[in-house]
Amino acid sequence: MIDLNENGFKLYKFEYIRDMMIKNIASGNLKAHAKLPSVDHVCESYSLSQVTVRRAYMHLRKRGYISHLPGLGYFVQETAGVLDIEERPAAGNRKPIV
Repeated sequence: MIDLNENGFKLYKFEYIRDMMIKNIASGNLKAHAKLPSVDHVCESYSLSQVTVRRAYMHLRKRGYISHLPGLGYFVQETAGVLDIEERPAAGNRKPIV
């Protein structure tokens, strides 16, 4: 686990990347059909492994935020702007930092 989100919960690295992308999509910084940074670019920018970044992108795909076109990259889905960001409840070892 690494960083803290705004609610004070510790996040796994892939969750941090996933949530950052969701916020960029929800805020309009990443618009429909926009190409996401490559896996290699995110790895280099945040000193992460490809497994971590691919896991974050996989979660975004499963939730309908992005799509993947082999050989071309990852793209924001047209319907991504209407999806809600889910709140993360405190569970297990995710305790608020006081």
